Amino acid sequence: MLFGPPGTGKTYRAKRLAERVIRSAALTKMGPSRYFQSQAEIETAIKNNVHRLQLHPAYSYQDFVRGLHIADGGATEYRAGYLPRLIEDIEKQPRENRLPHVLILDEMNRTDLSRMLGECFSLLEDRNQTIELPARNKAGDSLKLRIPDDLFVIGTMNLIDQSIEQIDFALRRRFLWLLCPFDAEALVGAAEAKWNDLKSGVAWDRVKDDFRKLAGGATALNREIHDSPLLGSQYEIGHTYLLDVVLFLRNTEGLTRKQNFLWNKKGDALGPVIQVWNLSLRPLLEQYLAGLDAASRNAELERLAKVLLKPTVTE
Repeated sequence: MLFGPPGTGKTYRAKRLAERVIRSAALTKMGPSRYFQSQAEIETAIKNNVHRLQLHPAYSYQDFVRGLHIADGGATEYRAGYLPRLIEDIEKQPRENRLPHVLILDEMNRTDLSRMLGECFSLLEDRNQTIELPARNKAGDSLKLRIPDDLFVIGTMNLIDQSIEQIDFALRRRFLWLLCPFDAEALVGAAEAKWNDLKSGVAWDRVKDDFRKLAGGATALNREIHDSPLLGSQYEIGHTYLLDVVLFLRNTEGLTRKQNFLWNKKGDALGPVIQVWNLSLRPLLEQYLAGLDAASRNAELERLAKVLLKPTVTE
């Protein structure tokens, strides 16, 4: 379970983790020589064996496991949900001939997990064991369900959603929990990739130090948010919220002639950083502080703005 504040790249990390699961299994199964000769096969497995399901408040047991539907003749019938159909597709290939599959359950805290999982609650732990689901179809047959041990489940959760507190402790122990906090290096790396993709005409080396200063300012901002009695660690700003600075800078007039890109010589933020504060970060923090009176809210916002817009550290 990857959890943390919004915007910290949990879905991206889940996809990379899924790839590592498949590659690790391929190396173990094939051995080094065949592994390096079978990269096309492994890439195909990574493309086809990673399944991402976006959860939301309306997603239910009927969607995930089994539900009643109206048949063509007007009668009702039970139909398998997403998970049984996925398992059926996986097991069309013999266990010894296939690489693992990974199911990413994105934003698991947005739905009622215990209700959605139903009988799968215990099957997450009791792999390769078969259970019968209650009720039968009109032919008198029951639906059996078994989760194979080569189907891995990765979940993502946002700390900011208070519904995370409603997760059963029994469900918690069926996952390993990995915190995904703000990452200054991830911000710089993502900014570099985005900057190079935009082909601005300005080499990354010229703007790199400015983005490192931005990462330092964001680190200081999150430290203040973490220590704030009005906010706390769950309200820290994820690095993806700051990436619009790249586009704002790219669209700056006379970019190729500039000497200062994100900060002036005094260390004050220039247009692109001010834009991302005004258009992205301040509105977000205003929502986080919505329960406060206007004077307290504005004072906290002004205090935090100074931390980001005139950073005193570089990292």
